[in-house]
Amino acid sequence: MDKCGYISKIREELKTGIRYSKTPIENLAKGYGIANKNLVKEFTELAIVLNARDIAHDSSLSAYEKYLDIVALYQSQVNLSMRTSMSVLMQQYSTPAPISFLASSYVLKPDRQEALYLEPSAGNGLLTIALPYDQTYVNELDDVRLSNLKEQPFAKVSSWDALNPPVAFTGKFDGVLTNPPFGSLSEPIVFDNFRIKRLEHAMCLAALRCMKGDGRAAIIIGGHTSWDEQGR
Repeated sequence: MDKCGYISKIREELKTGIRYSKTPIENLAKGYGIANKNLVKEFTELAIVLNARDIAHDSSLSAYEKYLDIVALYQSQVNLSMRTSMSVLMQQYSTPAPISFLASSYVLKPDRQEALYLEPSAGNGLLTIALPYDQTYVNELDDVRLSNLKEQPFAKVSSWDALNPPVAFTGKFDGVLTNPPFGSLSEPIVFDNFRIKRLEHAMCLAALRCMKGDGRAAIIIGGHTSWDEQGR
């Protein structure tokens, strides 16, 4: 399996604006010895992440120009809408690159060279594209995505339970960003006397405990999708 060759090929194709759909991209991957559909999806996303990060750190561009270029990348990128058994099981929904750029740019504190950032459900690192590698801690449970993160020079790559961050991380980070998997908890978690029943809510609260009092957070989370008895 030629993972590096495939990722390099996709990165070049993205730069030229060639757009692939599900079947052509899977056929292309087979030429590099990659037949597993989940690997095709994850390696393709990694190529998108790396290209988006290059744009986000291009010092010759203004923030607005970076955003426009990342929007163009998003519009020309491979269609990653295919769902695999692993992505369904892990509730893996990746954040669009333009939103990732805005979120990580908001969290970034460029005047603090010692600032540290945390992404506790990092996937392939897409939400971190505007952040410096050497100041960013990432965490991921999925083996394939964890391997992809380890191939990037992050300050720290780990695989702890995002509901229970290390105690040493409490109040440690200047910025926290996350797009956690959505789902129900088997048992509610009590958080400051509130009964938390949703997995994504509990993961976000755990992440926020890792942030400094003057830190910034960018969180992608589901809103209310039904009306209550008071019409809200």
